[in-house]
Amino acid sequence: MENKLKARRGQVTQHLPWIAGGVALLVYLLTLNHWVSLLNMAQVAKISGYSWQSEVFNPVYFLVTSPLRLLPAAWTPAAVNLLSAVCAALVIGLLARAVILLPHDRTHQQRERLTSSTGSLRGPLAWLPPALAATVVGLQLSFWEHATNGTPDMVNLLLLAYVVRALMEHRVSGEDSWLSKAALAYGALMTSDWLAVGLFPVFVGAVIWLKGISFFNLQFLTRVLLGGVIGLSLYFLLPVLATFSQADPTGFWGTLKMNLGMEKSMVLMFPKKAFLLMSLTTLVPLLVLSFKWASYFGDTSRFGVLLSATLFHIAHAALLMVCVWVMLDPAFSPRLHGFGQPFLNLYLISALSVGYYSGYFLLVFRPLLTRTGRTISGSHLWHQLAIGFIGLLAVFATAALLVKNLPTILDSNRGALAEYARLTTAALPKSGYLLADDPRRAFQVKLWLTRLGREKDFVVVETWALQSLDYNRHLRRLHGDRWPFGVGGQAAMTFSVDALKLLAQAGDLFYLHPSFGVFFEYFHMEPRGMLYRLLPFSGTELLAPPLPDAVIAENEAFWKKAADEVFPKLTYVIAPREPGSKPPLRQQFLETLRLPDDPRNETRTAGALVSRSLNYWAVEIQKTGNLEKAAEHFELAHKLNPDNVVAKVNLEFNRKYRAGQRSPVVMTNSVEERFGENYRGLDQLLGANGPFDEPEWCYAQGFTFMRQGQLRQAAAAFERVHAFAPDDVASRLWLAQLNLLAQQPARTLELTRDLIEHADRFQASSTNRVDALSLAARAHLARQESEQAVALLEAAVKRAPTNQYLLANVTGVYCDNGRFTNGLASSERELRLNPNDPAALLNKGFCQIQLNDFPGAINAMTKLLTLETNNPNARLNRAIAYLRNDQLDAAKADYELFQRQVPDARYVYYGLGEIAYRQKDTNLAIQHYEAYRSNAVPDAAETKFVEQRLQELRGVKPGGP
Repeated sequence: MENKLKARRGQVTQHLPWIAGGVALLVYLLTLNHWVSLLNMAQVAKISGYSWQSEVFNPVYFLVTSPLRLLPAAWTPAAVNLLSAVCAALVIGLLARAVILLPHDRTHQQRERLTSSTGSLRGPLAWLPPALAATVVGLQLSFWEHATNGTPDMVNLLLLAYVVRALMEHRVSGEDSWLSKAALAYGALMTSDWLAVGLFPVFVGAVIWLKGISFFNLQFLTRVLLGGVIGLSLYFLLPVLATFSQADPTGFWGTLKMNLGMEKSMVLMFPKKAFLLMSLTTLVPLLVLSFKWASYFGDTSRFGVLLSATLFHIAHAALLMVCVWVMLDPAFSPRLHGFGQPFLNLYLISALSVGYYSGYFLLVFRPLLTRTGRTISGSHLWHQLAIGFIGLLAVFATAALLVKNLPTILDSNRGALAEYARLTTAALPKSGYLLADDPRRAFQVKLWLTRLGREKDFVVVETWALQSLDYNRHLRRLHGDRWPFGVGGQAAMTFSVDALKLLAQAGDLFYLHPSFGVFFEYFHMEPRGMLYRLLPFSGTELLAPPLPDAVIAENEAFWKKAADEVFPKLTYVIAPREPGSKPPLRQQFLETLRLPDDPRNETRTAGALVSRSLNYWAVEIQKTGNLEKAAEHFELAHKLNPDNVVAKVNLEFNRKYRAGQRSPVVMTNSVEERFGENYRGLDQLLGANGPFDEPEWCYAQGFTFMRQGQLRQAAAAFERVHAFAPDDVASRLWLAQLNLLAQQPARTLELTRDLIEHADRFQASSTNRVDALSLAARAHLARQESEQAVALLEAAVKRAPTNQYLLANVTGVYCDNGRFTNGLASSERELRLNPNDPAALLNKGFCQIQLNDFPGAINAMTKLLTLETNNPNARLNRAIAYLRNDQLDAAKADYELFQRQVPDARYVYYGLGEIAYRQKDTNLAIQHYEAYRSNAVPDAAETKFVEQRLQELRGVKPGGP
């Protein structure tokens, strides 16, 4: 009967790896993510054929997933995640088998109680250590995430698990074939995992530890090296495929260097302190269990042996506890110190140690028979206590891991990103072009369209990649003539606004999110749910027209439905706990153990993506004057993303504005000072959170857009400042200037009139008043009202004849608008006040050139060059005056000096060409004219004149061949 019982126990242990793997597979299937995640979005894009860039990294994963590339793209996410679940179950099974084979003859007390010749743990509870090891790693959060979301990391971990199992199999059987297999697997692993490269000395040390002196047998080394070389040959798989790739052709050597370079940089640049910290729960416990220890150290007395044994028990207990504790991801865990790397391999090593150290206590406290056939007094009690300790540890670890990680896994894998994709495509038209700056948005929508069977109706475009010819060719292959770019053998592709206009003629354009940039100088957005139709500006239109009532109603209905049906699922996870409220039991448990709660990135990312769009819509509603409804949207946008600082600022201002609180527009902080170092500039802040609708930051938006030359977007921002703070002088002046540039002089006059007539009301400075006057005069001149402009300027000069800032602006207005006689008179007024004013001298000389007073211009520029020897504008103007006055040698000298100062100025060649032409130097004239033409503006009058001169110099008759 006893033999039968032992046989049954042996069968349980023998089948335990399969049982553990089967249970793990069931758990992962029940919690499997059926959509893409942040972990595997890039991999799913490549496998589904939607990525345009060549495969460079992870050749093992590429090989394993090759069959999945034959599946329909709509099946790819589930198939990839299912593959990862199977790999994870196999890892669990291999780990359980490796733990069963671990040696338990390390200490004297273990050796006394062993019943197996192989040194492996035997007995009725031999199943518990492998089961505990499999449980703690299988329920660890990073492992669980990668088990339910297909990533290369789980495939790589399967290779490592096989290597560990093979090493243990060799320890028991002594067959060298296991080491050859281990070398093959580890070589393949090194091609895809940089940490395996860094831990290669550990692998070699393990093989030497197992083989001993026989490691240096030539025949054995040859077999092991051959296995390793075969595994390492996978380094060449992707480079060979890249040689024949039509997408992003990096080439063989380029692909190989990129992979090797990435692994090298990761190994060398990863913080050594962080790795040493993580090694305390991985390599150190592994190192301790690798050595056989003596029964005592120096002191051979009974007390000395007992003391040594007690210290060993304490050390082993500490290592066991820390290896179990790290699975709960405390502050020192690889998950929190991995800098974005999952480090599943380190968790696997910790789990292996959990299996060994738990088995240690089940063995060393097992009752030992004395020579008289009796057991030592109290040994049964210690044995029961050891069993109870390991059993309680297993129950606690399992319960703690489930309490901590199961809600996170369920929230992450329940499809928050799929919900985002569904919302984005809820208001799809029949067909069109869908553009996005964010590749995550573009890919999710593309995949969702595939699920709907509408992938052929739309061209999904990642705008960040449009400058790449390879990307344009990729779109051409996918969509044929619907994407008219990427054809031919150009070395580069510049996707311009003209190209976007061409697309607009072929179909409707939509953005997948609110955005800003050069495209929005020519198109404005009309929201359709979470899609944004691009409509062209008409003519000189500066601001987008107000949204039609029907569009507002349609969007309000969309957001109300989303708020009722979708947002509660997101905000339940995202929204922070109310201050002072009692935390739920799970949170209390984590706080008691001082364990961090996982941020649940999938749900938070979906919330952040929706929050940006909702903040934009709240701004649009606020523009209509419906402040209460805008406040509701701002508040919900902030709930969906508590880190949306723009929505928070907008909400706070909305509340103050509704309460009648008004304050001056004052910029007190930079983006970094106000919102922290997470945002490097206003562009990044707006790109993550959506637009501001608060005077201070709208002004910052407008100023940023102005510097970037995006005048329509700047005008829209300053218009919002003006709407909230009509007495703000700076925004009013910027808005007046932008309207003038947009050929809307009537609006400029409207904005400057009050500033000129009621300057005291605005508390405008003298500089502001002059700026307003200058803009008003320019607006009158733009409206062909020259008499009003001159009268306005001269009246101001009469009131303040010594105001040099006023005089300089008056001169500038006259010169910029071709009134050179007035400009000359104004510059002379300036010079009477300050004879050495450089700007006045420059303007005077310029006006004299235009009025054909070349000697006067030469004198003015000569005086200026006496004051400022290296003034390039004075040098150029004097060269022009010399040329027009037929002083060719002096003109040539000035042109050549100017060319040394400004080497890229093409108009120098025009002047030098004219000089050579007049001096009858035909070859030199042709040379200079050709240099001018190479960078000239096509169809400009001066360019046409140069063309005629070249024909004349070459003896070509007008209209001739």
